[in-house]
Amino acid sequence: DRHLRNEAIHARPPSTTYRMQKIARRYRVPLLVTLSIVLLLIAGVVVSRSQAVRAMSAEQLAEDRRRQAENAVNREIEQKNKAQEQTKRAESALREVERQLRVANSQRLAALSAESRPDYPARSAYLATEAIYATQSTGDAIVANAENALRQSLQRVGGFPLSGHDNMISSLLFSH
Repeated sequence: DRHLRNEAIHARPPSTTYRMQKIARRYRVPLLVTLSIVLLLIAGVVVSRSQAVRAMSAEQLAEDRRRQAENAVNREIEQKNKAQEQTKRAESALREVERQLRVANSQRLAALSAESRPDYPARSAYLATEAIYATQSTGDAIVANAENALRQSLQRVGGFPLSGHDNMISSLLFSH
């Protein structure tokens, strides 16, 4: 435009924008391919990062749930052990009560044996024998008054028949 009006032309170097536009027009296809690759790489990094964050969150959640399940199993084991321990204590207490009941029953039978001795010596011997059996079943030592009651009853009766035998029991020897 200036040269048509005979004015001075001021020369200057081409601007960066101009040079970029010229390069873009000249190398349009390679530039579009390169730009597409760069955009795909950026998109891949963004997607990979979001998937990594998601995977770490899922892993943390799984670890938390595993710990919770492990804690629940440990609590269950503790409760089971406590229940077994309480069961053992209860069974032991029950055995002791049963043993005490047998001893008390033995003592009661020995007392009944002593009461019935003058009038019913055979019954007295039988009751004393039952008193001894009651304590022997516990594994305890024979109650002394049951032993004495049986001895005295046998002396009074003159013997006691033993089932399955022809001979009479006339004396006893107890070992403790």
